[in-house]
Amino acid sequence: MLSRERAVAAFDAINAGNKAALALQALGVGSGDIVLHKAQQSPAAMALFRGCMAIGAIFAPVDWQWPDYLVATAAGTLKPAVIVAAEADIAGLAALFPGAAVLALERIPVDDPAGGLFENPAVNPALQPHQHPAAYLFTSGSTGVPKAVVLSRGALAHGAAVTLASFGWQAGECLLNLPELHTMSGLRNALVAAPMGGLTWLASPAAQRGNIFELVELIRSTKADHLVSGPALVKQLLMAADRVEKGSLDRLQAIYCTGAALNPSAVEAFHGRFGIPIINYYGLTETGGICISQSRSGWTPRDTSLGRAVGCTARLMPDDGEQGELQISSPQLMSEYLGDPERSAARFDGEWLRTGDVMRRDNHGNFHLLGRAELFIKTATTERVHPEEIEAVLEAHPDVLEAAVCGRTDADQVERLVALVVLRTAKPAPAAFDSQLSRFVSDRLGIGRRPGEILFVECLPRLPSGKLARSSLKDFL
Repeated sequence: MLSRERAVAAFDAINAGNKAALALQALGVGSGDIVLHKAQQSPAAMALFRGCMAIGAIFAPVDWQWPDYLVATAAGTLKPAVIVAAEADIAGLAALFPGAAVLALERIPVDDPAGGLFENPAVNPALQPHQHPAAYLFTSGSTGVPKAVVLSRGALAHGAAVTLASFGWQAGECLLNLPELHTMSGLRNALVAAPMGGLTWLASPAAQRGNIFELVELIRSTKADHLVSGPALVKQLLMAADRVEKGSLDRLQAIYCTGAALNPSAVEAFHGRFGIPIINYYGLTETGGICISQSRSGWTPRDTSLGRAVGCTARLMPDDGEQGELQISSPQLMSEYLGDPERSAARFDGEWLRTGDVMRRDNHGNFHLLGRAELFIKTATTERVHPEEIEAVLEAHPDVLEAAVCGRTDADQVERLVALVVLRTAKPAPAAFDSQLSRFVSDRLGIGRRPGEILFVECLPRLPSGKLARSSLKDFL
């Protein structure tokens, strides 16, 4: 049962959403119009999203860290009816979209509980069908210019229901969701699943979420039950473990990780230190998010899989055997890439969405990610090697913090495997350590997957989302 405080918070969110809907209507925004949002996560963003859903407008959040040129490149064709951003960003965005109205995020009401507006038929969410577009989310851009993915109201609702069922989140619990609202996990978990399941969502500024000690204090002081993050946080917490006050994280039931590969040795070490399970889950913006996940029930720190299919049907093609490209059939799939019918059609095989990720399915029905199909490196022995497979082994070495693998074409036009390695300490790599690491890989994966060259670097290039910027790896060669 919801506590009085959390019930009031939920009531306030409903009223704030309807006030935001009326504010949008006052600017001439109606069903099918686009609301471009550029700001950090906030209670006002929750109200804005609810307002959009109430009147059938389309919520289009972009990364608040994007410079104007990238906003123009990715979202320049959207023609938004209104731009909602922090006051400081309004002028620059208005210049990019001269036909749009503007609304400062600070002017959206979030704390006035005066009621009555929810009964206004003009802001009745039930008026909009499930297939009506709800959001345009942009892909990360790790493989090129970000693409606008169209997600329907039904897709978001289904994904939220799957999230609640898979993770076992309950009404009255508290969610700290670190991904920003322009990401699938940021939008679905915070703005759809949390209110649908009766959870309190904690919005916090990026500076607080980015400082490991402020984040730990936030978890402790708010008594957060669930934390959603990327794998990088696990590494940070482990590195700061000796300075994290004992008991600070005891309230957490689990940490849920997505967006990049988890280091198995880090998961085991983290669980040994804090006793908190780290639930690995998988999904793309195009799949409407979560479609494969581990479960807290029966979880073990040595499980290196992504878990089982949830809320969908999964197959491995071309022959639906034990290994191949993962394809998904589900009510939460994207409708299309906006304005790109050719690319949209290429992404589907009938009702099945092609993820582009190659996976292996074990005897228990668990899926193991091998790598992106387009990232295969064809070596001198004509083997097709997944760089992620080698990276996972390198990161299992106790002296390696993180690693990335790419191909370098030599004078004979043969692609050689090169590993970029960040060590756990700032000390220079010991003599012949590169040879030791190469043997470490070959002992586990075979000589055909042993890097021919290992370069020690201070850091790896990453996108704002935390994903590895693979297009930049060859700049290190």
